[in-house]
Amino acid sequence: MTHMLVVDWEALTTFNMLMQTFSEKTENTKKNWNFPKNHTCAHTFDDIEVKGVTHNFSTKPNEKMHGPLKEKYQRHTNFKNITDQILDIDHLKLVSEFICCRITDYDMYISNKEIIGNDNNDDDAEQEDFFHVKLGSKAKHLLTFEAVEQRSNTDKAFI
Repeated sequence: MTHMLVVDWEALTTFNMLMQTFSEKTENTKKNWNFPKNHTCAHTFDDIEVKGVTHNFSTKPNEKMHGPLKEKYQRHTNFKNITDQILDIDHLKLVSEFICCRITDYDMYISNKEIIGNDNNDDDAEQEDFFHVKLGSKAKHLLTFEAVEQRSNTDKAFI
């Protein structure tokens, strides 16, 4: 085991020297090569000596984690100032999921009410207080789709 660690240390030292040379030659790009994934290699062999090797570990389960982020980046941003855009997209997604859950809860409430057969008007008042929102409006004249279509036949905007 110690022989393998010595060989690995030598390979890591060579790699670090090559990275140093590369970063010096590409200094005008101002790329910082000391990012976490690259820096982790510096501590890997010390950790193996202290803690031992991992027997049951894989990075594959975490690879799927970046899929939704990649999709949002590619489909919903203009590739500039992406952090705010992705946060807005996440916010909209969470709000829409919340609204869908509330609608589903409301539908279940109504279906349970119909199953129980409770037709008291008092329950409607409680229901409106609970949900804080009443869908629809009080229309003075009820319209059918046919009436709307007939009205729009004469309107040039709908032709």
